[in-house]
Amino acid sequence: RSLGSWYSFCATYMTADKFSMFGVIRKDRLPHLAARLRPFYLRREREALLPDLPDLMEEIVPVELSEQERKLYDQLVMDILLEVEKPRIDRIENPQNVGMGIVKFMKLRQLCVDPRLLGSGNLQHSKLDALKEFVSTLGTAKSLIFTEFASAVPAIMEVLGDKAVEITGATSHAERNRIVQKFHADKECKYLVGTKAVEMALNLQAADFVIHMDPPLTYASYDQRCSRARRQGREDKVVSVRLIARASIEEKIYRMIEGKREISLAAMPYTELIKELI
Repeated sequence: RSLGSWYSFCATYMTADKFSMFGVIRKDRLPHLAARLRPFYLRREREALLPDLPDLMEEIVPVELSEQERKLYDQLVMDILLEVEKPRIDRIENPQNVGMGIVKFMKLRQLCVDPRLLGSGNLQHSKLDALKEFVSTLGTAKSLIFTEFASAVPAIMEVLGDKAVEITGATSHAERNRIVQKFHADKECKYLVGTKAVEMALNLQAADFVIHMDPPLTYASYDQRCSRARRQGREDKVVSVRLIARASIEEKIYRMIEGKREISLAAMPYTELIKELI
């Protein structure tokens, strides 16, 4: 109620956009919004609560798609554009348009990881080649490798060989515990490949590197991935590595989640010491 009705909120803080019936946020109004929200929340930065957290270093490794991969990628993009421009589909909120967009969107993401996920088994898989080249430089360091696609896990495991273990949503609780223990105790077990099933409630601080095969759709998911290795009490830094396909949907997702985080911090910035709020 302190922000007024939905319509007054949109009129104050949103601007019209042809792709959304509600519009998009006005960045120039974020300081005003932050001032109105400030009395109602307490938001602390993790480093302020846990000062002994290890440093997090972030690195982006751009991956160039092969000529064949690029051709298939461009064809999928063209299919999306043709569907959007069909008569009687004039709003992105149209259920038919949304359903089509989600399917093609997922295909674009899968193609960037491994074309074989789309049934194109004879194409080069540039992202997997980049992963193989990168991990070959890590020596004895241990790594977590994340992907949002369970169907991509077998291909990643094939690249990493017998020094890798995996956890997916199909992994039983007992097997999950056994794999975590092996990853921590076995020096020969250098890689743990996981899906979203690994993003929560696991302590995997034996890992020095967190490698993202595909960018998650939210910053919170990215942060959860990094937090599996970046645990209180660890002394060495953790390195987060994002493999991003050049000129692809992955670059747009990366910019999107960074933009969303920027807006979130502008609208609800971290509060200072608690005593200042009393």
